[in-house]
Amino acid sequence: MINPVVRTLLPTVLRLDYYHCTILVPKRRITTPELDPSDHEIMVAPSFSKPLELPLSEETLCAINSHLTPLSPEEILTWALTHLPGLYQTTAFGLTGLVAIEMLSKLTSSPPPLIFLDTLYHFPETYQLVEEVKNKYGVDVSVYKPKGCEDVKAFEAKFGEKLWEYDESNYDFAVKVYKIFNVFKFTCTMMRNYYRSSRLKGHIES
Repeated sequence: MINPVVRTLLPTVLRLDYYHCTILVPKRRITTPELDPSDHEIMVAPSFSKPLELPLSEETLCAINSHLTPLSPEEILTWALTHLPGLYQTTAFGLTGLVAIEMLSKLTSSPPPLIFLDTLYHFPETYQLVEEVKNKYGVDVSVYKPKGCEDVKAFEAKFGEKLWEYDESNYDFAVKVYKIFNVFKFTCTMMRNYYRSSRLKGHIES
């Protein structure tokens, strides 16, 4: 059984983080020659439980990857919304992240909450954009900063100035990796609560 904490990649390099599930698909949509039904068996799309039963077996994971590979970004997002409960989107509010937010807003009235890893060194315009996205899409944004650091002054007092110039590995760990682990702990808890409540509900209704 596969039980990793990993991320989901979409064809347009969009990214959704999800606990227990890896879905790797190419950056470009794959096209195949047109098949003659008389010469080939008709391929039937596989069916998956809604929501997915976790953890996933390697066989199921391969089937999911094969199923999603030829789909468009919109189709992959639609599949994710119907099969992956407790879905979150991580974004730095760049172009690809904004495209995903826009797509999701058109696919569902309650798009996945956003996770923003604040390195404290973003441009002022980025922080302004975060507020604009909140207001436009009405979506929650969870902001994660380096531990014990609310601003650049606090960060540099703890780690020194321009840490990325002489110790890039520690900089990446401090502003991204460490916070990612906290994010996954949070989403893991949310997933456990979801499945616990789902099982309880099913028991009561039965």
